[in-house]
Amino acid sequence: MERSTNKYRGASLIIRLIISVIGVTIMMSGVAMVTLAGLGTSPISAVIWVLTLHGGLSFGGWTAVWNLMLIVLQLLILRGRFPKSGWWQLAALGVSSLTLDLWMNVLSWVETSNYALQLVTLCIGIFLLALGVSISVTPKLLFMPGEGLVVAISTVTGWDFSKVKIGNDVTLVVLAVILSFILFGQLEGIREGTVIAAFMIGTVVGWVTPTVQRIVAKLVPGE
Repeated sequence: MERSTNKYRGASLIIRLIISVIGVTIMMSGVAMVTLAGLGTSPISAVIWVLTLHGGLSFGGWTAVWNLMLIVLQLLILRGRFPKSGWWQLAALGVSSLTLDLWMNVLSWVETSNYALQLVTLCIGIFLLALGVSISVTPKLLFMPGEGLVVAISTVTGWDFSKVKIGNDVTLVVLAVILSFILFGQLEGIREGTVIAAFMIGTVVGWVTPTVQRIVAKLVPGE
């Protein structure tokens, strides 16, 4: 019986891990599309994109550095309540950094100077990013550090995840604007698309999460 139970748990862990990796990969495709739309970048990558424009590392490289800092911040917020599963974020960090640079190259063809097409690309990117966030968070295993921070704040405050997500995104945009002026003396990498994404991603996460949760519950034993 114990052997059967361990096998059951092992299968559940593997499925949850696969779903989480798929979610992170989809999320990074959304980040790439929002960025390549040319109307700014996603709020979760706003600070990272400003640093990328300044140089030193690739988009994926700065993503790794920034996300490592967010894991440290979670440790400070949760302290003894930081879950063991939280260390899986290091794996998410690696997946996101590699796939982001990959998506930026693969999707480079979507770049255009046509404003209407830029808006379409932005909307598609927002949907993919929000869907990826929802998929990666639902199995409660492989959080992106940015989403892990939102979960940490939600856990401590009791506030709804999607609402904390919106507040977090807006905060990141403000920080990116400040950093842009410090580094460049003017606004770089932040445009109307960033603001639109800041208010829409959390909303779309709220829309798609119930459906994602139902699907994941059918795929993962015991969910």
